[in-house]
Amino acid sequence: MRHWNFWLNSFILASQYNPPRFVELVMLMLAI
Repeated sequence: MRHWNFWLNSFILASQYNPPRFVELVMLMLAI
């Protein structure tokens, strides 16, 4: 669970600082 918490926090930070990068990360995770 902690692992997913880490990813979630990373996504939130990424979306705040760099939205396009956030979308790229989401697509990458969905592709896996």
